[in-house]
Amino acid sequence: MAEPYSRNDPATASSSAAVHRTVRVTETGDEHTTDYQAEIERLRSDMARLAESVGGSVRSTVRPMARELEATVARNPTTSIAIAAGVGLLLGLMMSRR
Repeated sequence: MAEPYSRNDPATASSSAAVHRTVRVTETGDEHTTDYQAEIERLRSDMARLAESVGGSVRSTVRPMARELEATVARNPTTSIAIAAGVGLLLGLMMSRR
């Protein structure tokens, strides 16, 4: 009776080669995965620094504008209410015509 899997069998040799190729691909894939993970971490770090920089810049620009707007509203409350009502009316009309 013949053994089902002989070392001299071409199918067994082919399967063995396929397993070795799979192992090499897996090892190479792991290296690439590690490279990608490191790159993702670098990008996250860069994005965090950029967001912090932009956030600080926006805050330093918006704060004086907000203070000026508050002062203008305090000096002209009736005008501010009329402008707010007009903007609300226009937005309401535009949204109701959808």
